[in-house]
Amino acid sequence: MKVETRISFIEKLNNGIIRVEIKPDIQLEPEDLDENFITYTQKLKIKHGLFLLVFKPGGESNMEARLKYASAERFKIKKAEAIVIETLAHRLGANFYKKMFKPTHPVKVFIKEQEAIDWLLLI
Repeated sequence: MKVETRISFIEKLNNGIIRVEIKPDIQLEPEDLDENFITYTQKLKIKHGLFLLVFKPGGESNMEARLKYASAERFKIKKAEAIVIETLAHRLGANFYKKMFKPTHPVKVFIKEQEAIDWLLLI
């Protein structure tokens, strides 16, 4: 099942990975994260999963959205998180996320989606 939200396309892959493709040139707001979280927990029934985040070029988020993204509630449903990025700006954002919020689950940044999937399957 593939679900579209305002900011993303979310689907549970055959290998159990939850793939979240963030749409290009999107301004991420805290309420968008709420919509995605409801999709994970209620529509896809995820309690604890492997997340593959694929960021398309463009787009940004404010500090309020970043803080919500790094909440304990969101960390709790993530067994591991692979972040696929195409731009330097997103790489800087991903590194900021890892250093500033210190996720309680493994997080790794990739350029190629298949490498990210391979890593998640080893977790």
